[in-house]
Order: sequence, then C-alpha cells, then structure tokens
Amino acid sequence: MSNHWFSILALILTCCALKDFTALAQSKETKAGTATVSGRVTIQGEPAQGITVVLQPQQREYGNTGAMPSAKTDGNGQFRITGLTAGRYFAIPQAPGYITPGEMYPNMMQGKTLIVAEGDNIEKLEIELIRGSVITGRVTGSNGRPLVEERVELTKLESNNTSRPVQSGYMQMNQTTDDRGIYRIYGLPAGRYLVSVGFAQGGRIMGGGGSLYQKTYHPDVTDQSQAKAVEVGEGDEVTGVDISVGEAKKTYSIFGRVINAENGRPVVGASIGLGTLSPEGTRLAGWGGYGVRSNMNGEFQISNVASGRYAAFTATNDYNFDQGVSYYSETVICEVGESDIHGVEIKVRNGGSINGVVVIEGTNDPTVLAKLSNLMLFIHSMSERTDQLSAPFGKQTKVNPDGSFRFQGVPPGKIRIDLNSGLPGLSLIRTERDGVLQPREGIEIAPGENISNLRLVAAYGALSLHGEIKIVGGTLPPEIMLFITASRADAANNNFRSYQVDTRNHFVIEHLSAGEYELQLRIGGMRPDRQNFDRQLFRKISEVRQKVVVSSNNQQPVILTIDLSKGENNQ
Repeated sequence: MSNHWFSILALILTCCALKDFTALAQSKETKAGTATVSGRVTIQGEPAQGITVVLQPQQREYGNTGAMPSAKTDGNGQFRITGLTAGRYFAIPQAPGYITPGEMYPNMMQGKTLIVAEGDNIEKLEIELIRGSVITGRVTGSNGRPLVEERVELTKLESNNTSRPVQSGYMQMNQTTDDRGIYRIYGLPAGRYLVSVGFAQGGRIMGGGGSLYQKTYHPDVTDQSQAKAVEVGEGDEVTGVDISVGEAKKTYSIFGRVINAENGRPVVGASIGLGTLSPEGTRLAGWGGYGVRSNMNGEFQISNVASGRYAAFTATNDYNFDQGVSYYSETVICEVGESDIHGVEIKVRNGGSINGVVVIEGTNDPTVLAKLSNLMLFIHSMSERTDQLSAPFGKQTKVNPDGSFRFQGVPPGKIRIDLNSGLPGLSLIRTERDGVLQPREGIEIAPGENISNLRLVAAYGALSLHGEIKIVGGTLPPEIMLFITASRADAANNNFRSYQVDTRNHFVIEHLSAGEYELQLRIGGMRPDRQNFDRQLFRKISEVRQKVVVSSNNQQPVILTIDLSKGENNQ
C-alpha cells in the first residue's frame, strides 16, 4: 500500500487536530496592528484600476469569518493596506480570469508571499497580471443530449511529453458543464492541454448513484495517445473543444460478509473499504470507504461498482478514533465482470497492541503540558509486502492526561506513529523503545505482539529565526519560488520545518526549540520535466546550506547567499 494515501490522511487528521486548538483562540480580542503594505497592480504594464488586493493570512484561525485586510486600487493602480498585525500573508489580487506572468503551477494559490513584522512599512509591491487563456466546448452523450454537471478534466502537456492534471480552487468551479452541456475553463496559463470527461479504469470506483462514462478525450477518443492537444496562447480563447461520450457504463454490486478468521463468527459493524488494483495487482492504486458496514450477520453490499479488478477489506473504522477494534483485515480480490458478484468473504485477525507514553521536552510551561490530553497520535502501516496484497491500515487515538496512549488491532510488519498536535511549536523528534532509539523507517511488530514500552519524545519551541536570502551574480527567473527548511540536528524522526521565502527574499522560521539546526534552500516552480529546467541553477540553489544555533539570547538575522555568477567552464 502506497504511503501517499497515508500522507493525505495524516494531513486531514492534522487539520482536525488544529481545529480543536484554534477554536480556543477565537475568544481572543483582535487587535489592530501597526504595519502597512502598499504597491501597484498592473495589467500588461498598464495601471489596473478597481482591483481588490487581499492580504490573506497563511495561518488563519479556524472559525474566523471576519473580513481580511484589503484595499482597492485607484486610477494609478495603487493600493495601500494599513493596520496589519505581524504574520505571513498572501497578497492576492481578486481578478478572475487573470494570472501572473510565468505562472507554472495552475493548481497553486496565486499571489505573492509577504512576511510582515510589527511596524513594517512595505512599499512598492509590484503585482503584474495578464489575461489567462480559455478553453470552452460542449459535452454530449451517445444520444446527442447534453451531459449536465459533468466534470471536465484538463491535463497539461509538458515539453518532454510528460503530463500533469490541472486543478485549482477557482478552476474547479468552472470545470463542470451547465444545463446545455457547455463548459468554459478560464484563467489558464498558455500551453498545450488534453481535455477529457468520464472515469479511467482503475480510477473512480463507485458511481454513487450517478452514471459512469468511460474516460473520453477530445475529439471523442478513449485512447489518450489519440487525443488531440488543445494549444492556447496568452489570453487566447479556444472554442469548439467538444466531446461526445459513449453509453454509460453499467454498474454492479458486491455481496459478502466479514468473519473472524480465528473462530468463523460474523463481525458486526465493520466498515468496508474497496480499492482498485495497480496493473501488476500487487498494490492499491486508490481506495475508499463508502459508509458501508456489515450487519448483524456480518453481511454487506457495495453498490454502483464498475467492471474491473478490486480488493475488498475492512477499513479500520474509517480512520476514526481507536474505539477498541482489536482486529486487522486481510484483502479479498474481487473480479467484477458483467454481473453482480456474491460470496465475498473478508477475514479479520486479532492484531497486536502498542502502549506507550508521550513526553514533552523544552518547556516547563504548565499550560503547554496541560495540553497532553488534547494531543492525537496517528498510526499507519509502512509495510510494502511483495508476497501478498496488504489492506491499508491507519488509526488515531487521543493521548491521556498523563501522556499514556494505546493502539489495538495493529497488523504485523513495519508501522509508524506520528504526532498530530495542532499546537504550533510541538513536534515529534524521536521514538524510543526500552530506551533504544527507533529508526525513522518505522517500528517492527510481530503478529499479535503487545508492545508496552514505547516512548514518544516531542519538543516544544517558541523561538523564531529571521533571515534573508542574498542573490549575487545574477537574478532568479520570476517563476522560481524559494523555500527554506530547518532540520533539527538531534532529531531522529523526519523533523523539519519548511517556509516559503517572501517576495522580498525575507524569511521567518517559527516555533523552534533551542538547539542546532541545518538550514537548506529548496525550490518551487522548477522541475526536471519542464522546458525551463536549468540544472545548474537547480544545483546552485539546492547546495545552499548553513548550520545555526537557535537560542533565546537575541538571535541575530541569518543571511544565506545564492551566487549565480559563472565560474570556470561557464559553470
């Protein structure tokens, strides 16, 4: 099972944890700040009047529905926003249909990153816009009737024939057909795109009561190699990109039951998961739990499944809190042809258990230590077995007020425990078993083993590290985004903090505990599969590293230098 899915789930669970903590902050009185940001918005070099520029906090409190700082540009394209509190912001011009030049990531939020300190007066912030491109057309069924509310997908073709899906918040709102079957996708960077509707075999699993159409590309082909690329230039509108799909795919049902492998008894209330298989059949390409649970006889029915090869399993309680479920699931391969299938039997086995304690280093603050009972732990399998297909496994549990925790129903193999604190500054730095440091790759647990001696060490930090990136010997391309990471030297876990460098090349790394860190620059907006990839530039930036010691004694700003000058052999 790919760890990619667990990364997504971990992110979701982290957000849920953050919700609990930030809700406590809503009662705090919002105070006006003393910082100011001013600048100019232009469209193709000319002042843009009437454009609202919003400063969106990058870490906004959950439930805060108040207005965000904003200002509208005047006749000269100028704007000025006052009363800002210190923090990180995205400066976002609200101009649907327009994009920033050199935009390389249509699936990322557009805008400039700003780090604002108390009392700052940031001037001459330049925001340039160009009109985005448009692709529009009509989607119809085999009978010629329009397909209404059908999602249209875009795939951007890169220079070396690689591709990637195009997704973003504002694009998703106009990637669906209307009552005439017409779609109009705007705000696109110039480039070449494939346009398609429907589902690919091994992708979408269940129809949810709707119709399933085989994935079809413009112009009406189901083989991606035969699809016609749609090329748009800057500000172009390409019309008539129509697609006609074939007959809707029939869907079927899977009937089965869940039993305990040890005694053959039915398992009641088990959450059922279904996953599509990879081409080689050794891992899950995607999966989901769809609210289907076994009844009093252990029986279940999964409806609206298209023909294909799947794996059925119990979904470890839909990744809810560990509620005493002591089993883990085997997988059953389901071959769905042109009819319903019956007699699927999912077996569960008694799993192991893990007991331990969480301790917090770096603080004696009773208000921080008291939050132990609000912390959540997330456990997931790290095993990639080649001898058999493994069911996905993941659970979360709350930490008790005394720091203790317990997981049940753990499958054999390699597992990993992550801390989802939601508390800024608190992070897991190492895992110990009987005082022995455990590897980053995970902890081995034998079938039915009961581990009772685990110690998770978290560090709390309230320190910040300020700095600046100096660029000498040249300038960076406009599409380059710089990120800086701080990795704690003594952390055994993958413990690092990453922040985007702002438009002025300033950075702030927050919530650090005292100790030694290695700073390293990373790059966004530049990938080896892109036409604009500059290997030498990539190497120069990636090699910028610096070790620093963070303490509470007046930490001085850090300066990292990128030297773009060419040396011998024009290198």
